[in-house]
Order: sequence, then structure tokens, then C-alpha cells
Amino acid sequence: MGEEYKGAKFSCKITGGITADDSRIEELLQIDSALKEFLHPNKNEGNLSVRTKKGFLIKGAGEKLTKLNKDSLSHVISAEESSFFVIAEGKTPSSESFMHHFIYENQPEINAILHFHDDSLLEKAKGKFPEVPELPYGSMELAREASGPRESIITLKNHGFLLKAQSPKELPKMLKELYELR
Repeated sequence: MGEEYKGAKFSCKITGGITADDSRIEELLQIDSALKEFLHPNKNEGNLSVRTKKGFLIKGAGEKLTKLNKDSLSHVISAEESSFFVIAEGKTPSSESFMHHFIYENQPEINAILHFHDDSLLEKAKGKFPEVPELPYGSMELAREASGPRESIITLKNHGFLLKAQSPKELPKMLKELYELR
């Protein structure tokens, strides 16, 4: 569903290796591993992030969920809306980095975000969760719209799901409940 992936749409400067707290990196990698029970991405679809003291750790662009390691991560330090520009450490961050940035900025209680694609589940979830209109992936418009709803699960029309949690450990539990819709 939706637009064909062609990479990140924003400009990015990588300043070096990741300096985030190793415990946050380990936490993200443990959650990524736990997602294997539910998610079986074919390509690099979806992304996972956790808040850090300086920004957020997120899956690198082109990396595959459920197969992440320290070298496949990015640490977003800043996201400049006016110039659609990101400063990060490590890999080039996921194309949906602005969506994660706006959620963390507008919802300080959120500390972990999972975005994933599952067309059949999306069909079963119609009308059960708040829905963001269909907008191009990685766009500023999608980032703004997705950061608005306060609910922990929202759908992105013809695109996928967005799960927001206060603790990264909540994400697999939320995913399990969501998959019970099948």
C-alpha cells in the first residue's frame, strides 16, 4: 500500500559515531528482537525509536526491523523543521525521523515509538483507532499529522500503524494486543 520507498526525503549531516547511553541502545535492540514474534518485514519497512537525553535512537535508513544491531542505528540529535534537515550520529536515520521527532517533542510522556506495515491487519483495524489521512511517507505533512493524536495506537491510512509507549517494554505487549484483532 502507499507510495514506493525511495529513501529519506530530508537532508542529513552525520557527525560521527553514536554517543548515546549504551543501556538505551541495548534496550532498543532487545525490543527489536522481541518484535520477531509478530513482525516479518520483507524489506526495510517500518521503524523503531527510543528517546535519549540528547534526542532519540532510531533504526537507520534501509535497515530491517527485527534484525537491528548497534551499527544499524542512528542517534538523531536535532531535526530542523524549517530546512527539513537532521543532524545525527551513526547511520542516516529512518525516513520517518521527523514523525518520531514531532511525537517526542509534542508528547513528553512518550519514550518509545514503533511504526510498522501490515496491510491485512490494517484492513481489520479500520475504524478501531484514530486514523491519519493518507500522506506521502517521510513528508513533513505526515510527520505533523501523526504527532497530533494522543492515543497509543493510530493508523496511517493505506500506510501502516504507529504505536507510542511510555516505556519501550510496552511495545511488544501493545503489538500482541493489536495482532489479536486477526
